[in-house]
Amino acid sequence: MKKVLDFFNQWIFLMLLWLAFTMSFQKQELFTGLAITFVFALGSIKIIPWGNFILFNPKRLFYYIIYIPVFIWAMIKANLDVAYRVLHIKIPINSGIIKLKTNLKSDIGKLLLTNSITLTPGTIVAKVDKDTVFIHWIDVKTDNKEEQKKIIFENFEKILNKVTE
Repeated sequence: MKKVLDFFNQWIFLMLLWLAFTMSFQKQELFTGLAITFVFALGSIKIIPWGNFILFNPKRLFYYIIYIPVFIWAMIKANLDVAYRVLHIKIPINSGIIKLKTNLKSDIGKLLLTNSITLTPGTIVAKVDKDTVFIHWIDVKTDNKEEQKKIIFENFEKILNKVTE
Protein backbone atom coordinates (compact mmCIF):
# COMPACT_ATOMS: atom_id res chain seq x y z
CA MET A 1 0.00 0.00 0.00
CA LYS A 2 2.85 2.41 0.81
CA LYS A 3 4.38 1.88 -2.65
CA VAL A 4 1.04 2.74 -4.26
CA LEU A 5 0.71 5.89 -2.13
CA ASP A 6 4.31 6.87 -2.93
CA PHE A 7 3.61 6.37 -6.64
CA PHE A 8 0.48 8.55 -6.53
CA ASN A 9 2.27 11.24 -4.50
CA GLN A 10 5.03 11.35 -7.07
CA TRP A 11 2.58 11.30 -9.99
CA ILE A 12 0.55 14.17 -8.52
CA PHE A 13 3.71 16.17 -7.82
CA LEU A 14 4.95 15.65 -11.39
CA MET A 15 1.55 16.56 -12.81
CA LEU A 16 1.55 19.79 -10.79
CA LEU A 17 4.99 20.57 -12.23
CA TRP A 18 3.65 19.80 -15.71
CA LEU A 19 0.76 22.23 -15.18
CA ALA A 20 3.09 24.89 -13.80
CA PHE A 21 5.38 24.66 -16.82
CA THR A 22 2.74 24.36 -19.56
CA MET A 23 0.19 26.70 -17.95
CA SER A 24 -2.44 25.09 -20.10
CA PHE A 25 -5.67 23.25 -19.32
CA GLN A 26 -6.49 22.18 -22.87
CA LYS A 27 -7.64 18.58 -23.14
CA GLN A 28 -4.77 17.37 -25.31
CA GLU A 29 -2.16 18.99 -23.05
CA LEU A 30 -3.75 17.56 -19.91
CA PHE A 31 -3.92 14.09 -21.47
CA THR A 32 -0.31 14.32 -22.65
CA GLY A 33 0.78 15.51 -19.20
CA LEU A 34 -1.09 12.71 -17.44
CA ALA A 35 0.48 10.11 -19.74
CA ILE A 36 4.04 11.46 -19.57
CA THR A 37 4.02 12.03 -15.82
CA PHE A 38 2.46 8.59 -15.26
CA VAL A 39 5.23 6.90 -17.23
CA PHE A 40 7.92 8.98 -15.54
CA ALA A 41 6.52 8.34 -12.05
CA LEU A 42 6.26 4.63 -12.81
CA GLY A 43 9.82 4.46 -14.12
CA SER A 44 11.40 6.58 -11.43
CA ILE A 45 9.61 5.41 -8.27
CA LYS A 46 12.62 3.31 -7.25
CA ILE A 47 15.17 5.93 -8.31
CA ILE A 48 13.66 9.05 -6.72
CA PRO A 49 12.90 8.37 -3.04
CA TRP A 50 10.42 11.21 -2.72
CA GLY A 51 7.42 9.23 -1.54
CA ASN A 52 6.06 11.60 1.07
CA PHE A 53 8.74 14.22 0.58
CA ILE A 54 6.57 17.30 0.18
CA LEU A 55 3.08 16.34 -0.87
CA PHE A 56 0.48 15.76 1.80
CA ASN A 57 2.72 17.21 4.50
CA PRO A 58 1.73 20.84 5.06
CA LYS A 59 4.73 21.66 7.29
CA ARG A 60 7.24 20.45 4.70
CA LEU A 61 5.37 22.17 1.89
CA PHE A 62 5.31 25.44 3.89
CA TYR A 63 9.08 25.38 4.45
CA TYR A 64 9.73 24.35 0.85
CA ILE A 65 7.73 27.37 -0.34
CA ILE A 66 9.78 29.56 2.02
CA TYR A 67 12.98 28.01 0.63
CA ILE A 68 12.29 29.11 -2.94
CA PRO A 69 12.60 32.91 -2.39
CA VAL A 70 15.60 32.38 -0.07
CA PHE A 71 17.32 30.43 -2.84
CA ILE A 72 16.36 32.96 -5.52
CA TRP A 73 17.69 35.85 -3.41
CA ALA A 74 21.00 34.03 -2.83
CA MET A 75 21.23 33.32 -6.55
CA ILE A 76 20.60 36.98 -7.45
CA LYS A 77 23.30 38.18 -5.03
CA ALA A 78 25.78 35.60 -6.34
CA ASN A 79 25.00 36.52 -9.97
CA LEU A 80 25.65 40.19 -9.23
CA ASP A 81 28.91 39.31 -7.47
CA VAL A 82 30.18 37.18 -10.36
CA ALA A 83 29.06 39.76 -12.94
CA TYR A 84 30.91 42.47 -11.01
CA ARG A 85 34.06 40.33 -11.02
CA VAL A 86 33.76 39.76 -14.77
CA LEU A 87 33.26 43.45 -15.52
CA HIS A 88 36.05 44.62 -13.18
CA ILE A 89 38.95 42.40 -14.12
CA LYS A 90 41.33 43.98 -11.60
CA ILE A 91 39.44 42.50 -8.65
CA PRO A 92 41.59 39.65 -7.34
CA ILE A 93 40.02 36.21 -7.36
CA ASN A 94 40.91 34.08 -4.39
CA SER A 95 39.47 30.75 -5.51
CA GLY A 96 39.87 27.50 -3.65
CA ILE A 97 38.25 24.28 -2.56
CA ILE A 98 36.82 24.28 0.93
CA LYS A 99 35.55 21.41 3.03
CA LEU A 100 32.43 21.94 5.13
CA LYS A 101 30.20 19.68 7.20
CA THR A 102 26.44 19.70 6.80
CA ASN A 103 23.88 18.95 9.50
CA LEU A 104 21.46 17.45 6.98
CA LYS A 105 20.83 13.74 7.53
CA SER A 106 18.64 12.74 4.59
CA ASP A 107 20.00 12.10 1.13
CA ILE A 108 17.28 14.24 -0.46
CA GLY A 109 18.23 17.13 1.84
CA LYS A 110 21.88 16.82 0.85
CA LEU A 111 20.85 16.62 -2.81
CA LEU A 112 18.81 19.82 -2.52
CA LEU A 113 21.63 21.56 -0.66
CA THR A 114 24.37 20.58 -3.11
CA ASN A 115 22.21 21.48 -6.11
CA SER A 116 21.44 24.86 -4.55
CA ILE A 117 25.13 25.51 -3.95
CA THR A 118 26.03 24.49 -7.51
CA LEU A 119 23.23 26.58 -9.03
CA THR A 120 24.48 29.63 -7.14
CA PRO A 121 27.15 31.32 -9.31
CA GLY A 122 30.62 31.40 -7.81
CA THR A 123 30.31 28.03 -6.07
CA ILE A 124 30.18 24.46 -7.28
CA VAL A 125 30.08 21.24 -5.31
CA ALA A 126 33.03 19.06 -6.26
CA LYS A 127 32.34 16.10 -3.98
CA VAL A 128 30.05 14.91 -1.20
CA ASP A 129 31.33 12.37 1.31
CA LYS A 130 28.71 11.43 3.94
CA ASP A 131 28.18 14.74 5.77
CA THR A 132 31.18 16.54 4.25
CA VAL A 133 30.77 18.78 1.21
CA PHE A 134 33.76 19.87 -0.89
CA ILE A 135 32.99 23.18 -2.59
CA HIS A 136 34.97 25.12 -5.18
CA TRP A 137 34.46 28.77 -4.28
CA ILE A 138 35.44 31.62 -6.59
CA ASP A 139 36.35 33.95 -3.70
CA VAL A 140 37.36 32.30 -0.44
CA LYS A 141 36.78 35.20 1.95
CA THR A 142 37.90 33.52 5.16
CA ASP A 143 39.64 30.43 6.53
CA ASN A 144 37.17 30.09 9.41
CA LYS A 145 34.88 27.10 8.70
CA GLU A 146 31.90 28.55 10.58
CA GLU A 147 32.08 31.81 8.62
CA GLN A 148 32.47 29.91 5.34
CA LYS A 149 29.39 27.83 6.15
CA LYS A 150 27.44 30.95 7.11
CA ILE A 151 28.33 32.68 3.84
CA ILE A 152 27.72 29.73 1.51
CA PHE A 153 24.86 27.62 2.80
CA GLU A 154 23.72 28.20 6.36
CA ASN A 155 20.40 29.77 5.28
CA PHE A 156 19.78 26.89 2.86
CA GLU A 157 20.58 24.30 5.50
CA LYS A 158 18.28 25.77 8.18
CA ILE A 159 15.22 25.60 5.92
CA LEU A 160 16.13 22.29 4.29
CA ASN A 161 16.36 20.71 7.76
CA LYS A 162 12.67 21.57 8.20
CA VAL A 163 11.75 20.45 4.66
CA THR A 164 13.37 17.02 5.01
CA GLU A 165 12.87 16.19 8.70
